[in-house]
Formats: sequence, structure tokens, C-alpha cells
Amino acid sequence: MEGQIAVAGLSHMGIVMAATFAAKGMNVVAISENSSLVDKLKKGEANISEPGLEAVLLNVGDQIIFSTDDALLSECQLIFCCLDVPTSDSGESDLSSVSRYLDLIERRAPASVVVIMSQVPPGFTRQWAKTRQSNTYYQVETLVFGEAMQRAKAPERIIIGSDGGEDKVPRLYQDLLDKFSCPLFHMSFESAEIAKISINLMLVASISAANTLAEICEAHTADWSDIQKVLHMDRRIGPFAYLTPGLGIAGGNLERDLETIDNLLVNAHDDVGIVAAFRRNSLWRKTWPERVLEREFGDSLKDCRVALWGLAYKSETDSLKNAASLILLKYLSLTHVAIFDPVVQSFTPQNSNHRVSPTALSACEGADALIVITPWKHFSNLCPKEVASVMKGNLVLDPFSCLDRQAWEKAGYKVLALGRGI
Repeated sequence: MEGQIAVAGLSHMGIVMAATFAAKGMNVVAISENSSLVDKLKKGEANISEPGLEAVLLNVGDQIIFSTDDALLSECQLIFCCLDVPTSDSGESDLSSVSRYLDLIERRAPASVVVIMSQVPPGFTRQWAKTRQSNTYYQVETLVFGEAMQRAKAPERIIIGSDGGEDKVPRLYQDLLDKFSCPLFHMSFESAEIAKISINLMLVASISAANTLAEICEAHTADWSDIQKVLHMDRRIGPFAYLTPGLGIAGGNLERDLETIDNLLVNAHDDVGIVAAFRRNSLWRKTWPERVLEREFGDSLKDCRVALWGLAYKSETDSLKNAASLILLKYLSLTHVAIFDPVVQSFTPQNSNHRVSPTALSACEGADALIVITPWKHFSNLCPKEVASVMKGNLVLDPFSCLDRQAWEKAGYKVLALGRGI
């Protein structure tokens, strides 16, 4: 079909971008090797938890052709490689699948314009572009789990890398970019690749600073939420600064960029101390629940029962990549733990002391402590008096301040949170 575009690789980013392009009025061919995934997507069902995604898939109808037939790529003039890059627990990237899809694109559609959106290290796009005659571009992806559809449809800006950093792109690509009505930044391949890493490293810096300062608040009976408001009013920091303390860095993307920066600094014989500091800070904050439990229960923790609300590393996603919940469950290997997550349904405990409960309330039966490890809105609506009727103890660890602290304390609970002194 004239003007038809393709998305190759249907992991999280690929599914979201295919849906977004269709929602913007484009005809999209979406290719995956996974036949069961393709069958689900044809029915408007996604294998990922992303607010608004399934509604878009059902609404765009025939504008997306989901298929395992990669021969369809030959009909497309503009092809996006949108495969998420898997990472190890330490953040090392596995680019083999991306390379395989790019080889497939070149074999099926050598004359097409190719846009790589998969996150790759500096130099990767230029190296691949040398092997082909047609135009190649790198477009920076800035999606966020749980907000992906919103950010995909209305990005703050679009960053495009090209061989010479020129600001002109082929007409079909420009027509698509115009549908987003946002600033466009053109630069070289390497600048765009490092721009993506730079965005994530600045987020890591903000997260690390917020976590460090929040911990100081915990030790000095201060409240970080009050200080956040002051910092957001400072124009040098800004109203949208990432100042919410958390349980370390998770999800895989930020860890990958820390690993990339670390490798680049090592290869340049430069100082890697800042990356090591960020990693230490992340690991330290991930163990906040463990340190609180040890302080509150000591050696008797092994005889306790703990209710764990949540598993995902953040709300509005089902991702467990480097989640603090998994570290906590390892620590609680000798403790009876009842787990409930409203979205992560396929989790199987690896420990006989741990079980999955059908509801948040049933997880609390006989519990000495409750830990809200993922701040799902579902939990904020639960009645503390109802929970108190089944719990044995009164300790609540609510690191992200998901619960109404006053209501829970009025119900007799001791509520502890990140960045808040006691």
C-alpha cells in the first residue's frame, strides 16, 4: 500500500508505537515472530499492562495489520525498528534480537527508510547505516511504563539522529512527525544516542539526590513532602523535577544506561565514581523495607507473618525487572509472606513460606506487618478499619505514601514512609 509504514518488533515499545501511529491516522503493518502474541493483538488484547492501550487497539481496527509474515515489510516505505532491548540484572544490553530484526528489514525492504527506536549504544546506528544505501535514522524513545500511551501520543519533543545531523527527512517520515505537533531536534547519530542516555542519567541523578535527602529527613523527624514543594518552586530545578523518593532504580532502562556510561568512561580511562555512587545509592534504598523490619522486629521477624501489597516495580505496569519486591522476598525467605498484586497475576513464589492471595484483604489475615511495595491506586481506596479487623499487628510500611496516613493512624496503625521522620 502506498505510504504504508511498518513497526518491526512487538515488545512493549513496538506495540505502543504501532497503536500510536494508527491513532494518528496511519496505516501500519506490525510484525512479530511471536504468533500467539499476534493472535492476541488481532483481537485487541495486549500482553502488557499499559493504561489506554487496549482501548486504542480496539478503536483503530483495520488500520493495523498484525502479522508474523515479514514479507509484508517489502510493501512499506518507512519502517521502525521498535524492539525493546533486554538487559541483564546488571544492565548489560543484549542487542542480538535488534540486529536480527534489522537484518530482516534489510533483506525484505532494502530501499525503505529505516528508523531505529530501539535503545542502542553510541556508534551502533552509524555502523549499521554503513551497510545499506537507503536512509537510516535514529529516533529517541522516551516512553515510561504506565504512561507510555500518553507520552507516545503527546511527546514533549522528538529527537532525530541522522548521518549528517541534517534537518530534512523523507516526506513520508516528515508527514508522520508533523502529526505530533511538537518540537523536533535534529542531530548526528551519536548525539541522539547519547541524548537518550543523558536523559536517563539526569533522572538517575534526581532519584539518587531525592533518596539521599529523604533518608536524612527520616533520621531528623522532617517531612520530605514539604521540602519537595519548595524545590519544585525553584526555577533552577523546576515544577516537573523528579523529586519523589523511591526504592532504588528498577525497570531495566536506567540500569542499562548506567552500564553504558560506565563502559564508556572505562574505555576513555575516565573516572567512573559517579556511576558507582548512583548504583550504591540505588541498592541501599532498595533495602529500606528490610532495614525497617529488622529495626522493628529483630530476630523475631522469622516468626512473623507479613502481608505484601504489590509486586511490580512501579504502578501501572506489570514489569518485575529489578523490582524491590523481589529483593524483599529473598530477605524474607524464613518469614511467612502473603502476596497480592492487582495486575501481576502470573507470579509463582519460589519459596514455600510465600503464597499468593486472591485479595488484598485476605493477604492481611493474621499479619504482623503490612508492606505496600507498589503504590497501586487500588490500595489507597481500601478501608483501614476493615484491614485492622483481620490483621494481628499494627505496623504498616508505606514507602511511597500511597495510603491516607491520618486515616490509618486513626485506625491504630504505625505508618512508616520514605522521607518522613518518626
